[in-house]
Amino acid sequence: MARRPGRKRKIVVRQPNGQPSRAGRTDDILSVARNQPHRRGLADFRDERAADPLGRLALAGLIDADAYEAGKAWRVLVAAYRRALDAPIASPRSLPAGPIAAVSELAEPGTGGLDMRTPEERDQATRRRWAAAQRVLREAGYQVVAEVESVAVDGQEARNLDSLRRGLGALAWHFGIAGRRRRASHAATH
Repeated sequence: MARRPGRKRKIVVRQPNGQPSRAGRTDDILSVARNQPHRRGLADFRDERAADPLGRLALAGLIDADAYEAGKAWRVLVAAYRRALDAPIASPRSLPAGPIAAVSELAEPGTGGLDMRTPEERDQATRRRWAAAQRVLREAGYQVVAEVESVAVDGQEARNLDSLRRGLGALAWHFGIAGRRRRASHAATH
């Protein structure tokens, strides 16, 4: 048998598929994760919220759960809005029947979670929801808009925590997050 050119294989325990075995490497992987700059000093470095600045603020207790949820909802809405702006008008024959609603509140009752609107109707609804939420942020001030956009959407570190809290609080009320949590906690105590 002729020798193949290339690097020599390391002498290690291998899996049946020929790949080096990863057994026992969990400690190495966890130590790497624990030492990442954005996870240092966290009580639970595995928490998914540690991956972005908004989540780290929530983990540190600098913003409350409502503000964190509002920031995530704003991020999803901005992404949907940007897709709606770029969305080409689709041919009705190329559309799948009954796309699943991206947000459960958008699904029509009795459709089993299907969004029966055309892409144009979905895009228009997304633009209206974004405009209403953007209006709420603008009423809070330009610095609030800039800070919420910077932290929640762009993933930058917070520079003005008061503006961020004010904007996320306004969005929480606008999206119904603050009222929904308050009603749930009130129902649980009574």
